[in-house]
Amino acid sequence: QLAELGRENFLRGHNAGFACGIMLAALTERVPCDDGDAADAALLRAECKAVKHPEEALRDLEMFQGDPRTHTSDFIFVRGLATYYTGANGPKSAMTLLKHVIECDPDHERAKLLFKQARSLEQHRNAGNTAYQERRWREAIQSYTDALAVDPTYVKMQGMLLGNRSAALLEVNELQKALSDVDGAIAAGNATAKIYARRSKIHEK
Repeated sequence: QLAELGRENFLRGHNAGFACGIMLAALTERVPCDDGDAADAALLRAECKAVKHPEEALRDLEMFQGDPRTHTSDFIFVRGLATYYTGANGPKSAMTLLKHVIECDPDHERAKLLFKQARSLEQHRNAGNTAYQERRWREAIQSYTDALAVDPTYVKMQGMLLGNRSAALLEVNELQKALSDVDGAIAAGNATAKIYARRSKIHEK
């Protein structure tokens, strides 16, 4: 009953932290539960990890191989959620999974919301990349700015977008803004050699 209470609270968006605690307790057998409850708890654990630790969440989902639950809308949604947060190709890959959820369950509001968010992020990011390749720097800056506004909680993607925008800002000689974006990209985990080289180039100017 506790496991079911936690699951219902989480799926409805009510007191998610409390729900995670209940279900994770069930998973680690701090409260009695049957096999179905334990599986639900494992699914919820993956969902709890999806935003900050998507790779771990996807590994947790591997325990369901061969289980009929892998075909349910909730399972596919959690897989799509974790996939969304994996990085550069995450949103595009997640859209395929989320589209399947929506086709199977048209009332799955969370899937519809995440699909819309992933699509918007991809559209703005791709527009920025195209504009940058075509040397339309101002348009690239605006498109990356629009992409950044889509999901501020997506730290890994924020780091990539800030890195991209810093390159465009450097091209129009907006050095202070470019430096700020570089520092933001590094803080968000995009600490690549290319980013550090860009910061050195900005300082040289």
